[in-house]
Amino acid sequence: MSVSSTNRAVSTYACAYDHPATQRAIRVRLLLHSAGALGLLALGVACLVALHNLPDATVSWGFLFLWILSLVLFSLCARAVAQAIAAHGEQKVLRTYPWQRLHGAVYVDAAGQHKLVLPNPDAPYLDVHLLASARLFPSREDGPPPPGSMVPDEVWFAGDPRFITVVALPGPRRMRTVIQPSALESRIAAYDGPISEEARRRALAVGARVAPPEGALARGPVRVGGVPKVAMHHPETAAGWRRSMLRRSAALYGQIAALAIFYTGISLVKDPGPLLPAAVTLMVIAPFTLSFAALAVGGARRLGRTLRAYPWQECIGEPENGQSVVILRPAKGLEFRIRSLPLRTHFKNADRFWFAGDMRYGGALTEVGGSRPTRVVNVDPKKAHERLRATPQLNALAEESGLTKDGRPRTWAY
Repeated sequence: MSVSSTNRAVSTYACAYDHPATQRAIRVRLLLHSAGALGLLALGVACLVALHNLPDATVSWGFLFLWILSLVLFSLCARAVAQAIAAHGEQKVLRTYPWQRLHGAVYVDAAGQHKLVLPNPDAPYLDVHLLASARLFPSREDGPPPPGSMVPDEVWFAGDPRFITVVALPGPRRMRTVIQPSALESRIAAYDGPISEEARRRALAVGARVAPPEGALARGPVRVGGVPKVAMHHPETAAGWRRSMLRRSAALYGQIAALAIFYTGISLVKDPGPLLPAAVTLMVIAPFTLSFAALAVGGARRLGRTLRAYPWQECIGEPENGQSVVILRPAKGLEFRIRSLPLRTHFKNADRFWFAGDMRYGGALTEVGGSRPTRVVNVDPKKAHERLRATPQLNALAEESGLTKDGRPRTWAY
């Protein structure tokens, strides 16, 4: 089924979010969902407070009623928060793509489902069929429309139907996000059809997955810069590592100083009784927070050793679901899953990353530019060891940089 008319821009704005009515609609949605979440949270807390002030005559049934009601209110609050996050996420698409209008782009199939027919930006003569939410379309008093009918006549859309698209009725009203499964789900092959560089850039900007360009995997990792011998010689990398080291050192030594001041103050107070509960609580919590901060400092130091031993290489890759694991593809048919330590860093969606280290064990990873180096380890070093042939020189370098100890991979921050 083809679209009955060509797409036209709604306005001369560079992106949909610049359209005044669109800004107003997004702000109203965010305000309503946020206010609803706060109101439901307040009612839920009020129900919990009321549990302790029930009259004796109503305790038998009132306690259970208020407890269930508080759970329902908290669930509705979580739903309102999710809707607010979704409305905020639509802004990424609306800030990247302009509004376009289509006539005859919606129809109902034989199963009674609403389908969208949108043009392929790189091949307008080809249509992309998407399953649309029924909430996008106005209800009819005489029941659902017959199969094959067109409803409504005009639709606005912003995005790329091969990846992520925001669809709305004219106004815009009833904005809904339509996502291709392959755009976010790493278990499904990413779109690998014809795509222009501008379309690729926009798709990556909104967080969609795109297959690497043709021939990119055959080229293999590309050494970055050429002049710097190791990653630490890159100015942005050195500055980023120093900032990370400073933050983590401040967190560790700041905690030690605060604890020392607090317990010294207790020893000098004549009546430390009121402070004893806080002192006991800190004695329980402090070992965990200090250990975590110490591991973070140790990880930053080990990251520095890696950056001083290996050069940056640009590799094809993509973040996995949740973006805390990155899949690197140094060659065709070869891929490695790596994750960050000690914190689970969420990497921005991209199709290229800079890597410094040994693919068998891990090393350092950053987005293109090198400004935020992060220590990473291989999720399955045993499998990676089987895929790559090791040499005595590579093993010695991995030992020197702290990636291994006595031939075993280091998977902790120390």
